[in-house]
Amino acid sequence: MLEDLFTDTERTLCVDSRINGPTEPYAPLFFYHVPKTGGLSFYVALRSAISFAGKYEDRLGALVTDATIHRIDEAVPHRRLFQASYALIASHHAFGFHRKFRQSFRLTTIVRDPLGRVRSEYTYTSMRRQQPVTASGFQTCFRAEETINRAVKQLAGHSRLDQPAPPDLYLRAIDHLEHHFHSYVTHHTISRLISFYLSLYRLPNVVMERINTTSPAYRLDASPWRDEIETLNQQDLKLYDFVRTQPRLPSPATTTARQNHPTTVIVNETGNVEQSEVLVIGVGTEQLAAFIRQNQGQASGLVIPVEALACSSAFIP
Repeated sequence: MLEDLFTDTERTLCVDSRINGPTEPYAPLFFYHVPKTGGLSFYVALRSAISFAGKYEDRLGALVTDATIHRIDEAVPHRRLFQASYALIASHHAFGFHRKFRQSFRLTTIVRDPLGRVRSEYTYTSMRRQQPVTASGFQTCFRAEETINRAVKQLAGHSRLDQPAPPDLYLRAIDHLEHHFHSYVTHHTISRLISFYLSLYRLPNVVMERINTTSPAYRLDASPWRDEIETLNQQDLKLYDFVRTQPRLPSPATTTARQNHPTTVIVNETGNVEQSEVLVIGVGTEQLAAFIRQNQGQASGLVIPVEALACSSAFIP
């Protein structure tokens, strides 16, 4: 319903949640976050919906809303982290890290074509460091071993990013996806992945600006180096082609009419890369849809004056 009212998907994610959608036994979610695949938008959307639901709503489904949400990217996390009860974990750690916890998880991940991934890695880092984008800087970045076949290394369980991927390591990554992952998609279908898990856990709809996008001033045309990048990242390219042609996104068929969640959370992130907080504002879904239709017709982005809506809000660090 709300998805039809937002047309600028480059800037805005508007994701519907169906409370009569998929039904599966409860299990917490572990997100293997390959850097620069759009995964932060996925994580923030789920985190915000879970946090809001736990703070303001009765439980509509199986989600354990009082459980912990965490990003764990430090090299040696404190052992007490493994003892908590989690609803959602996101991590840049290599495959196998989820086995350190006392819970059994659903595993999910997102992959991206190598050219887009390494370009985003360079331009985003340049923006955060306020360094100019240059051809020589980009070449240094994409030729560094840590950026080569990054997705395959992580999803195959190859923890030493500074070491070359062994021949055919991508086959192990694909095997892990096929035998251990509940879902995997490319970055083009992030909205569908978010919608599936919002629906599965009976969470509110989500409207949010895409997180950590690169300023136009730091954009770079990487096409002159396409051949070299794809040669260096042949294994990542094979993994990407596998996920692109054979994605796994459970979507059980239903004969009932779609019933959207009655609440929508509007998510805004403020601060910087070192420290930020997320303001999550909850509004009635019907009220929000009516407001957009009455005042804007179709919203081109997150330009809703939320002070005009009756809402609840919470800061999520």
